[in-house]
Amino acid sequence: GGLKSISVDCLRDRGFVQACEQDGFAFPFDRSVHVLRLALASDDPEDGGCPSLPPPSPRPAPLPRPKGRSTSEAVRVVGAGATVAVAHVLEMAAGVVSQLTAEGRAAIN
Repeated sequence: GGLKSISVDCLRDRGFVQACEQDGFAFPFDRSVHVLRLALASDDPEDGGCPSLPPPSPRPAPLPRPKGRSTSEAVRVVGAGATVAVAHVLEMAAGVVSQLTAEGRAAIN
């Protein structure tokens, strides 16, 4: 399939933040990856899905650069309108981390 973009707000509404907390913000991210996969697999909220967003314009607007704010506040400001298109990247990253973890365990044993 193609790349799907969804809103951060939709992902948050599906419980992504709570899933990350339940995962302890640590690998292997089982709960959070599950929520993300459901969000990207369907447009139907009943199935845990998020509707697809239209493709971005060819000339993206510049990101706001809030002055006098902490990094976390700036991330919230920028992230509020951002989209998520990360399922493939997360799967690749999880695979790399899994492989590195397995190689590290093998080296220790």
